[in-house]
Amino acid sequence: MDRFIFHGFLPAKAARRRQLLASLAEETATMVFFESPNRLMSTLQDVADCLGDRPVVICRELTKVFEEIIRGTAADAIRAFSGKTIKGEVTLIVGGGRQPEIAFSDEEIRNRIRALQNGGTLSRRDSIDQVTRELGVSRKRVYGVTVKKG
Repeated sequence: MDRFIFHGFLPAKAARRRQLLASLAEETATMVFFESPNRLMSTLQDVADCLGDRPVVICRELTKVFEEIIRGTAADAIRAFSGKTIKGEVTLIVGGGRQPEIAFSDEEIRNRIRALQNGGTLSRRDSIDQVTRELGVSRKRVYGVTVKKG
């Protein structure tokens, strides 16, 4: 997570809640919501339906004696809370969607690796890691490109 957006309480009415969640489908930042314990199960189902089975964290009763934190996907959380009575304050954290990978040619990746290594301050591994972060390309791809014609 490199950034998050705090949304506060989700709408209580299902149609408005689903509409809001659907509007956030392309959001890449982690999203933080407050939710009523009475609506948590329906909200988790709405998250799964509107956003897909994203990673979620359900924090209940934070900073209190009965603090509980559940991590997993939306489907995992639904299973974890199924059939249970949920009490207390609930904070729901939903992982952002994946950023689309920008297309960089193999040659562009190789040139960036060379530029980083020519300075002599970065090892091959560190160069690969930096290019992965800078370009948003998978480490596997950057490594593969450097091995082919490194």
